[in-house]
Amino acid sequence: NKAYAIDSNNTQTLENLGVAYGIQGHFNQSLSYFLKALAQNPTKKQLLNNISQTYRLLGDTKMANQYLQQAQQTP
Repeated sequence: NKAYAIDSNNTQTLENLGVAYGIQGHFNQSLSYFLKALAQNPTKKQLLNNISQTYRLLGDTKMANQYLQQAQQTP
């Protein structure tokens, strides 16, 4: 991805890559990009929801619930 090559720490680029990999069914790669984005922006509600959903798709209900709860507590 050209945007990632230019700025691999851009939160929006990381989140977009997470979404793209998720759409393709590559949930582990998706999660990796979401978690990198979260390190840059730990209070972004949509990102927390995306991580929760990705964990759910990976079958990890405990982590999915943890991130969902965090998203619900974020203004």
